[in-house]
Amino acid sequence: MGKDLGIFYSNELKLKLLKQFSNSYEFATMVFPMPNEKVTASMITFLNNNSPYLSNFDYSDKHIVKIYKNDKATHAEELLAGAKLLLDEVSVPKITYELALTDIKDDVHLGDAITLIDKIKNIKIRQRVVKIVRYPY
Repeated sequence: MGKDLGIFYSNELKLKLLKQFSNSYEFATMVFPMPNEKVTASMITFLNNNSPYLSNFDYSDKHIVKIYKNDKATHAEELLAGAKLLLDEVSVPKITYELALTDIKDDVHLGDAITLIDKIKNIKIRQRVVKIVRYPY
């Protein structure tokens, strides 16, 4: 959805305010895929380098566990792939940005990717636009 416009906004160009909000309520560093009727724990362990869980300690070294359950999975590979997707999503805290601009182009739409550069807060990140509020003046 959307496209990468190659547009950037910085405090030297149109960026008036940049607020950063983070949420770590769903944060986890380890995901245990739960076996079901068709997939056994030994199958998961065998396919996952003799480990019953997936882990990602890039952001934190704490052991925070989440369980991944999928009763519809028929193969261990399918269950591990779903657990990997969950781990990729929850292994870093969610960060959202709110910004105020002096001007935004009319060709910027929801889903488009823009780059935010704030030299004061030392932020350079590419984000998707999820909400636009335009004021007439």
